[in-house]
Amino acid sequence: MSHTTTTTMIRPISPNHVFATFDCGEPGLNAWLQHRALANEQTGDSRTFVYLDAQNRVIAFYALTNGAVIRVGLTSSMRRNAPDPVGLLLLGQVGVDVQHQQQGVGKALMVDVFKRAKLIGQHTGFRALGTNPIDVPAQQFYTKFGFRLMPGISPALMLLRRRNIP
Repeated sequence: MSHTTTTTMIRPISPNHVFATFDCGEPGLNAWLQHRALANEQTGDSRTFVYLDAQNRVIAFYALTNGAVIRVGLTSSMRRNAPDPVGLLLLGQVGVDVQHQQQGVGKALMVDVFKRAKLIGQHTGFRALGTNPIDVPAQQFYTKFGFRLMPGISPALMLLRRRNIP
C-alpha cells in the first residue's frame, strides 16, 4: 500500500500526537522521538515534523535544525565562494515505523523536507541541505534524492546544494 498525504498528514509535532509506540527499528531514533523531540521543540533546538495516520499516530518523522561545516573536506564545488563555516539546513533524526517501511512514506517525508527547505530558504541563508546518515542503506536512500557524500568528513555527511533541491 502506498501512502499519500490525502489519508495522512505531515505537521509539526504536538503532545496530542501518539508516538509512544513508534518503532522504526533503531532504538536511538525511537528514544529521541519519544523523549527528546518535544523538549527540543520547546527550546527551539530543532523542529520535528511527524507523518500521522488517521488516528493521530506517528508513522514517520524528521527533524530540521541549523548547522554549519568547515570548508575543509567539502568538494571544490561546495567550497567555491562559500563562507567558512558553510551554513547548512540539517535534516536529522529521520525514522519510519517498521509497519510502514517500503511503502513510499520515506519519499513523502523527503517531498515535505524539500518543500519546507524552500520556504526556509526565503527567510535565511544556507548553502546546502545536509544529513548524517546512520548507515549504508540510509546513504543509498539519500543518494536517490541527489545528496552527495562528502569524503573525509566524520561522521558521514551528505549534502544537497540548495539550488538543487527539487
